[in-house]
Amino acid sequence: MLQDLPQELERMQAAFNRLLEQLNELVARERRFIADAAHEMRTPLAVLQVHADNALESQDPAQRDKALSHLRDGVRRARGWYRSC
Repeated sequence: MLQDLPQELERMQAAFNRLLEQLNELVARERRFIADAAHEMRTPLAVLQVHADNALESQDPAQRDKALSHLRDGVRRARGWYRSC
């Protein structure tokens, strides 16, 4: 805060300080949103990783196909979730 401002500038200073406060709140809100979105995406991605790992490690073609099918279904669900946001 500036000291000894001319009286004519005090209202402008107050308005500018309110604007900066609103901007800080907006940035904080965006950071929370990004953190929440990242958290929400971690679990589905971990599940998809498990299905991919199962497919890669499977020696049995039927098991590999099942893991790939789960992987494909999970990707479809994730794409649907993404589009709904």
